[in-house]
Amino acid sequence: NDEPLAPALFGYSPADSIFPVFHNLYIEPMAYGTVIENSFLPFQMKCIKKSAGYYALAKVPTIFGRVGFQTGISDSNGVGNKFGIEKVSFIVNGKILIERLFHKYSYSEDRQAPWVFDYFKTSIRSTGYVYNLFKWPFETLDFAKSYEGYSGFLNTLEYPAGKLNFAVKAYDYGNNHIKADGAITCTDISFKDKTIPGEVLADYGDFSVTQNHFSLIAVAKRKPGAKPKQGNQPVFGMIECRDSGGTPFAMPCILREDAIEIAFDNHARWQYGARVKNVKILEETVFVDYNGKLVRSEEGGEVQFNIRSLHFGAFVSFGSADNKCVNSRGLPKITPVWVLKPGNIVFDAEARVRLAFANYAGNPEKLGVYCVSDNGNVSYNGETLEYGILSFVTRTGGKYIVLEDNAAPEVKYSRVGFNYDIGNCFIFTVSDLGKGVDYLGMSATINGKRAVVYSDPDRREVYVKKPAGNKVCDIKVKVNDRAGNVTSVSVKK
Repeated sequence: NDEPLAPALFGYSPADSIFPVFHNLYIEPMAYGTVIENSFLPFQMKCIKKSAGYYALAKVPTIFGRVGFQTGISDSNGVGNKFGIEKVSFIVNGKILIERLFHKYSYSEDRQAPWVFDYFKTSIRSTGYVYNLFKWPFETLDFAKSYEGYSGFLNTLEYPAGKLNFAVKAYDYGNNHIKADGAITCTDISFKDKTIPGEVLADYGDFSVTQNHFSLIAVAKRKPGAKPKQGNQPVFGMIECRDSGGTPFAMPCILREDAIEIAFDNHARWQYGARVKNVKILEETVFVDYNGKLVRSEEGGEVQFNIRSLHFGAFVSFGSADNKCVNSRGLPKITPVWVLKPGNIVFDAEARVRLAFANYAGNPEKLGVYCVSDNGNVSYNGETLEYGILSFVTRTGGKYIVLEDNAAPEVKYSRVGFNYDIGNCFIFTVSDLGKGVDYLGMSATINGKRAVVYSDPDRREVYVKKPAGNKVCDIKVKVNDRAGNVTSVSVKK
């Protein structure tokens, strides 16, 4: 059995005197209409260290509705590496709502990792591993096996109004434990008691939209110079929104000194857009639910969501954007930037993206799909070429572009060294701007005779076995990249 088992499962505890570290606490809305600190949006606060192993939360947030908590934790071995922890517990008013124990894991359950760790927050520097302190009903991992689905979710309607105390405890595999104490204020909010007129939108700019598993949230900032008519206190009410057919619906709305927020329920009616008066609030999207759907772009691309790709409905859009801001590192840009949204939700199963590349007369084997970061940099994503279409699978939204890899790999002699597999060797460094080095397709000769070649992709190094003796070696190395570009170098050592 090569699947991961923690030594702690067999009673082994390593010598370890380094405490884990709390980073941030996150509060996520887990129901339509949930309000956290006068907003429909998630909330984040810092864990402040008070003493060795003890933290306190920076704020006592006010909450209405159902929420889920997350916390970022890292554990160091003292030389820069970061690890997870053995156990984490979420405790409310002295009662454990959920406890996760990280002893057993099956590779066949890899796809469930995002239900335990928040993929997007964990990917950010200095956040640690961000653990979900709740359990989705579709999670079947051993980490919280004795707890039912929805364990750890906190609904303020189940608690009397006022302050509620909670704690997060974590233990590493050396039994060093840390604790963070916090509190929230449970409140009661009624949206139906007040009607917010659509005319208030004149004081606000354009709307941006985000979504979670339960809601679409439209947010607009107050225009410079516009004075809040409601004063400094937030106003909770209902605002009339119309779907694409003109049918009116009263939607929860929050007016704050700095912004306005409107919450839309996760219903297919909103996929064709929404307006308040003559102001567009929601753009047209495609609502994809548990049954899956094919989402097509007018520009020739498509995304296939199969059945069970999503546990919750999502508003999906797929289209193209200008590629001028993309830093392609000199590789020719073949397509515009393809944008798949939502970009903040992990799909339960892979979606298949297909991209066309019309009016390209070159070698399609040189084409590759690259991810585009927010700052315009690219990294190779990977793809399959079938019948003139580039396709790939993904579990999140993102931005992509098709580039032509016409740049040969770079090969440089580095030094004489030792490799565990082949012994004394000549070492070359390799790099590639495009689709990457083909580490299995390289070859070398020494003094005209075929030489043993080994490589380490992690180090980006190629090793050519050094013959015995001290005579001068005429070394020739040939390196291919995955687009078929070739570089040959010769050195005498």
